[in-house]
Amino acid sequence: MFLSSGLCEVCDAPASLVRLLQDAVDLGVAARYTQGSEASKGDLYFYSVDHDLRDRLDVIGDRCSVIMLSGEYDYLTTPEDGRRTAEAIRGAEFIEMKEIGHFPMSENHPRFAQYLGQALERIEKRTGS
Repeated sequence: MFLSSGLCEVCDAPASLVRLLQDAVDLGVAARYTQGSEASKGDLYFYSVDHDLRDRLDVIGDRCSVIMLSGEYDYLTTPEDGRRTAEAIRGAEFIEMKEIGHFPMSENHPRFAQYLGQALERIEKRTGS
């Protein structure tokens, strides 16, 4: 179902990621994401239209520390999208998560935890807390 949908061919994932995705399939994780969610049409409109804040990114950096993380194989919010967004936010940083896709916490929790730790360390260094 998940792997046969062509996802791995689309994102050109290496064999190691394919094995991790297969493990996710075996655990039923992928089934939850490929069978839809509780998101309604209104939610999708909100996230794609109403919640488009690209013209206001310049004010975010003044209010909080921002670390953008994008998975190397994320075809929905690509690393290019994350990098471009981080560049538009004053003081933001970008981390590309290698060998991870759109659901890093499900695809490869140990690797995601390392990237999340990096982001938290950067924020701690900035804020001193």
